[in-house]
Amino acid sequence: MEPLNVTVDYSIRPVEERDLKLILEWRNSEKVHSQMLTDHKITWDEHYGWFTRMKEQTVTRNFVFEYRGVPIGYIGYTEYDEENHSCSPGAYLGIDIDAPKDAAMCLFYTSIEYAFKVLDMLKLNTDVFADNKRALKLDKFLGYEIIKEQEHYVLKDGKEKLTYRLEIDKTRWLTHKKVLQEYLCLE
Repeated sequence: MEPLNVTVDYSIRPVEERDLKLILEWRNSEKVHSQMLTDHKITWDEHYGWFTRMKEQTVTRNFVFEYRGVPIGYIGYTEYDEENHSCSPGAYLGIDIDAPKDAAMCLFYTSIEYAFKVLDMLKLNTDVFADNKRALKLDKFLGYEIIKEQEHYVLKDGKEKLTYRLEIDKTRWLTHKKVLQEYLCLE
């Protein structure tokens, strides 16, 4: 699969074996790990096992997000339900990268647009810690809505943390993305 260009500067491509060390470093960094629902650091064996299982998937669901050809982030889709056309996109920028200010917005925009346009999803959901105000603000800006009846607690660092489930459907996205395209100067 050729890289999918998001803008002139941003693109995504499927995760390759050469990316594994970098993605694991990002995933286990304090910046990223602290916002993940899982509580343990991922081992190399777990990570490589994930990659092996990923290669067997019939639909590509794990990507490296690049800025001018340089890897700066990751996008992946879990809870993938082909029958009900729903999944849960997850994305993060790597650590110690020199990325433009719009990189996070483009990363998350891309994760949603790809799910609806290429994966043919009808609904997306994501889980965010209630105290992650920055992520909640970004998700709401992108069009996600909190589903109050699906709030739940997750054990993180020995403490229960409130987690919100957020959703966006394709109809809402198609309406909402026009504003985002103008904001991001996309066509």
